[in-house]
Amino acid sequence: MKPASLSDRIHQVKLWLLSLLFLGLIYLPTLDWLLHFDHAPMSNEKRLLATFPEFRGLPRLQEFIAGLESYFNDHFGLRNRLVRTQKHWEHKFFHEVPDRDVVIGRDGWLFFVGDQMLDHFFGLERFSERDLQAWQRLLEKRRDWAARRGIKYLFVLAPGKHSIYPEYLPDWLVKSPKPDKTEQFMAYMKAHSTVEVLDLRPPLLEAKSLGVLYLKTDTHWNFLGGFVAYQAIVRALARQVPRLTPLPLDAFERKLAPNPGGDLGVVLNDSKARETQMIVLEPRPPLHRLQPEAVPSRLPDHWLKGGEPTVTRSQSGQGKVIVFRESYAGGFVPFLGYHFKEILYIWHYHWNVPFLEREKPDIIVDEILDHYFNKEDPAALLKQDALD
Repeated sequence: MKPASLSDRIHQVKLWLLSLLFLGLIYLPTLDWLLHFDHAPMSNEKRLLATFPEFRGLPRLQEFIAGLESYFNDHFGLRNRLVRTQKHWEHKFFHEVPDRDVVIGRDGWLFFVGDQMLDHFFGLERFSERDLQAWQRLLEKRRDWAARRGIKYLFVLAPGKHSIYPEYLPDWLVKSPKPDKTEQFMAYMKAHSTVEVLDLRPPLLEAKSLGVLYLKTDTHWNFLGGFVAYQAIVRALARQVPRLTPLPLDAFERKLAPNPGGDLGVVLNDSKARETQMIVLEPRPPLHRLQPEAVPSRLPDHWLKGGEPTVTRSQSGQGKVIVFRESYAGGFVPFLGYHFKEILYIWHYHWNVPFLEREKPDIIVDEILDHYFNKEDPAALLKQDALD
């Protein structure tokens, strides 16, 4: 038999190495499933991953096998790394955004367009006269209920980033000339009601010369934007509580604190993304930083599902405030508390009469983001309030 030539032996070695590489790649997910060496964070899929199915007897064997397949598809080894790599390549090479609730604007700005924001932006969704009357009825009911107990009331509308920085939206996103829902609401309330309502858009637009007010890769404003909102809220409250005066901006030291990409950047699965507009404000002496404290025991049990309540306290402040809030309020929490002995922040939009009567606040503030305001049902909120 003719001995194998050197080239034949090299060819066989290549085949063996290729076979070993092929087997290694096949079994690599299994090894990761056993040894967990993939430490990539989970992708933001906005759904619950499949759980291991329960075996319910032979008659339902097919259902159990289908459940096993779903569980494997969601939990096989290296899945996190592979999903994030796929999303990264889709964005980098094909400019695709793996979430229809996010659009990429100019200069790397990201915008949330969920909650029918595009429909409102293009003027396709508007309030009817009945809708506006329902909002008026809700806010007047709350204002009057509070006034009978000596409580001041303020309703605050926080704007999304697209309202303050439309110049960074993509070219195809052009605002309708028709008044949007916030503009409809503000005009209607001015003409038909005396409830104290604060639209934060004008003060934020005016303050753009101070610096960037929102985060480029996140839904929210930064703490400079939150500070502008705080000053506007205090000025609005001062119309009912004259002793209030907002702190000046120079009472705080401005710092730029680069951070990983924000909540909108997460959907791009880009581990190199950085948030460049995280402006924080550190209090200068004699001010000290307020430390919010979680107080779950203060709320009715059924309310805790909405988010953990927090409280700020100031020995030099006077009076007690309850703020019904959403996530944007986090931007002004570090500042508003200097003026009051206690502020309790609650992640809900509806009221609870026994709770409020027990707490006996001096002021109630309702703060809501325009995305949620656009889709909330004021009649349903009024029914939940049960103020009558």
